[in-house]
Amino acid sequence: MMLYNPVKIYFIWFVTYALINFVIAAESVKKHNFDSTYKYFKRKAWVQKIMDKVGPNIGPAIFLAFHFTYFLITLLYGIL
Repeated sequence: MMLYNPVKIYFIWFVTYALINFVIAAESVKKHNFDSTYKYFKRKAWVQKIMDKVGPNIGPAIFLAFHFTYFLITLLYGIL
């Protein structure tokens, strides 16, 4: 239960964030050049190497996977 509830809440945020930033407002974010965590993530050299290998269309999925991994590590650290 200590792990389930935070992960459940995270996934609500996860889906909402992904829908707003990568589907609903994607054109607006790009048009107005808004700063975002995803944009910062994409500027990292090691991320650029990954994006070059898998393609830019997979970028949001890579970002969300890294974000979830970071969340999970900090959650487990907090529980322990």
